[in-house]
Amino acid sequence: ALEQMAPEIEDANAAPDRILLPELKKVLEKKGEKFIVLHMRGSHSPYSLRYSPESKKFTGGDERVDDYDNSVVEFDTFMKEAIEVVKPHLEDTILIYVSDHGEGLGEEGVWGHG
Repeated sequence: ALEQMAPEIEDANAAPDRILLPELKKVLEKKGEKFIVLHMRGSHSPYSLRYSPESKKFTGGDERVDDYDNSVVEFDTFMKEAIEVVKPHLEDTILIYVSDHGEGLGEEGVWGHG
């Protein structure tokens, strides 16, 4: 995880993924064909910076795993909101999500990108 590899790297100023949603709405409302890519931070390390206080549902276990799980809660909320933005355009819009990799969460001692 980034916080173990390079603890001096500050990522606290990263904007939350939700900042993309108003821009997505604006682009969808414009006429013409489009191909839109939203590059999100999602559940990337450092996980503790990837969720809002409202998404903190997991506590009391391994802190890194709890932080990761909370970042997934945050992502689920983001996707729900993204779907709501796309709904008025369902006639001619496809929403696809792909992950760039998996995450090791301590299984067999493996942590980080996998």
